[in-house]
Amino acid sequence: MKNISLSTLILLLNGLFVSALSQENSVEIKEIFVPSYQANLQSVAFDGEYYFLGYAETSRGRIVAYSKEGVIQYSFVLPRNCYHPASIMYDPDYDNLLVSNGSNAKMQFWRLNKITGDSLYSWDLTWTNENGALGAFDGDYYWFHSILEYGNKIRIRQFDASERLISTNDIPWVGLPQGASAVNGYYYYMVSFPNRIIKFNPSNFGIVQSWKISDIGETQGLAYFDDEFIFGMRMHDHNKLFKVQLGEKPKIISRPDTIFALGDLFLYQLEVIPVNRLSQVKYRLLEAPVGALLDSTGGTLSYWPTQAGIFSFQVAIEEPGYGITEQAFSIRVRPVITEQSSGRDLKKNDYHIYPNPFRNSLRIEAGGITLDFRDVHIYDISGKEIRLEVRIDSSGLILQTSSLPRGIYFLRVKNVDKSVRTFPLVKM
Repeated sequence: MKNISLSTLILLLNGLFVSALSQENSVEIKEIFVPSYQANLQSVAFDGEYYFLGYAETSRGRIVAYSKEGVIQYSFVLPRNCYHPASIMYDPDYDNLLVSNGSNAKMQFWRLNKITGDSLYSWDLTWTNENGALGAFDGDYYWFHSILEYGNKIRIRQFDASERLISTNDIPWVGLPQGASAVNGYYYYMVSFPNRIIKFNPSNFGIVQSWKISDIGETQGLAYFDDEFIFGMRMHDHNKLFKVQLGEKPKIISRPDTIFALGDLFLYQLEVIPVNRLSQVKYRLLEAPVGALLDSTGGTLSYWPTQAGIFSFQVAIEEPGYGITEQAFSIRVRPVITEQSSGRDLKKNDYHIYPNPFRNSLRIEAGGITLDFRDVHIYDISGKEIRLEVRIDSSGLILQTSSLPRGIYFLRVKNVDKSVRTFPLVKM
C-alpha cells in the first residue's frame, strides 16, 4: 500500500466533512504586497499601522514589521526555543503581541513588546499539536488546533488571561487551522487545504457561514482591520500578503409553514443571523395580504385568513451598516369550514375563543367547567402581562379589549388539572 501524504489526507478528510459548511461563497482576494523578507511564513497580525509577519527559522523564529507600503521597519528574533510562531495576535487592550509556539511536547505562549520583542511573560500548556490558530474574544483566548488521530476534528480550547483552561469544544473537520480573529461578536478562522474563512458562533460553536478563497498558495494567519481580513499566502517560491472583504449581509435562516386551513392563524417567527451580534435588526413587511401584521422589532408575522386561496408575502430585515435581506414566500389556505360563533358543544378542558382576530372584545367559553377570571391571563408579544376589564356571564368570560393596540397577543388559560394552554390572538 502506498503512503498517503499529509496534504492528500487533509483533502480526503475535508471531502468527508465539507457538509458541515453551509451556503459557501467564493470571494475575490487582493494583493497588498510581496514581503521582501522571504522565509518560512507562519503567521500575520496588524495593529492599524504595521503588518507583523512571523517566520519559522532553524533555531529561533523572527517577526518582521512592515509599513502599509510593504517597507520593512524593524524586526526581532523571538525568545529562545520559540522557533515556530504558529500564530501571532495583536492585542489592542495591551498594545502588544501574543505569540504561540508549538512543539512535540507542549504549547508555549509569549506576550511580547511589539517593538523590541522583549518577553513580558510566558506560559506553557501541555498540548501536543502545533497546527493551530490563536485569537481572543470577550477577554478570553481561544486556541484552534487539528486532531487527526482522534476522530479527525478541530478542537477549540478556551482559556483566560490567567492561563486557566475554561472549556474544550470540538467542531467538524474543515481544514488545517491557520489563523483566527474575533469580529462583531463572532469568530472567524482561516483554514487551508482548501483555503477557507469559517465564521462560527462562539456561544454554541456552530458554523454560521464559510467563504472559499483562492488556492494559489497555502494561507497563513488571519487579522482584521477596517472591514477587511488580512492573511499571508505561502507560494511555491515566495510569500505574498493579501486582503479580502467578505461583503456580509444579515441572513434569514427560518422558513415558514406554507399550508393552512381556513380559520387557522398563520404565525411565523423570523429567525435571523445579523452580521454584528450586537446590532438591533429591524423587520419590514414589503408585500402581504390585508390584515397581516409584522412586529418591527421582534420579527413575528401573523395573518388570519378570511378566505381560501394562495397569498404572497415578502419580508425584509435591515441591519444598520450592513444592508437589507429579503425573503419572499406564499402560503396556501385550504377551504375548511370552521365555526365562529358560540353555542357549540365543548368537551372538558376545551375552549372556544372568539372572534379572532378581535377588536373591542374577546369571549372565552369553556367546556365542562366554570371559568375563573384568575385563571386567564393575556400577554403581549414581549411577554408582558396585560390587565383588562373582565365581565362574567352564563357562558364564559368577556374581555374588554378596545384599549389594546393592534398586534399579536397570547392568551394563557389554566385547566382544572393545573396544566396551561396558550392561544395566539390578533388585535385588528
